[in-house]
Amino acid sequence: MPNNLTAFNEHNPKDGIYATIPKATVNKYQNKLPKALIDIWEKEGLSSYKDGFFWLVNPDEYKEIIYQFIPNEDTLHVLIRTAFGGLIYLNEQAKKQKNNSQEKYNYLCPIYLQVTPLTSDFTALMNGWLTTEDIYIPLMLYEVFRTAKKRLPSLQSDQCFGFTPAIALGGDITPNNISVFNIKEHLGFLSQLK
Repeated sequence: MPNNLTAFNEHNPKDGIYATIPKATVNKYQNKLPKALIDIWEKEGLSSYKDGFFWLVNPDEYKEIIYQFIPNEDTLHVLIRTAFGGLIYLNEQAKKQKNNSQEKYNYLCPIYLQVTPLTSDFTALMNGWLTTEDIYIPLMLYEVFRTAKKRLPSLQSDQCFGFTPAIALGGDITPNNISVFNIKEHLGFLSQLK
């Protein structure tokens, strides 16, 4: 990982590369996404981190999903997803739109169906927000993830953990209510509950 993201790399050990990014995708996002992220894509591809808690993703593969939660926005690009399907995305228009409460980087929690503004700086996102336990443990359910890992299999790149029944349908955040789902199908289902 590039040197300016050392804190992220030290705090979130890489599990391994699970995919590469097509050159056409790199070219498409060259002037839209942070250079540090493009460098990771070109040098390392897509990896998971912290025992499968954070996953770098191809924004093209999540375009339809983010649109289901936040319609009429074609300037949102998912960069990272969590084990529970939380989506960290870049909003190209964040500072250009008046009365926009979003930052450039935001977190969409599909469990509670809410968006949390994070920061406007990619390095601060990676080295701050995603390395500060007081932030990501409650916001992204890291402790619940650690408990789930004790009884459920490791996630594959197309899977996420979720609650049965969904929290929006009255479910509880307890380890016994956690199952493994296909991430795109599960997020599609959760997006309909808003």
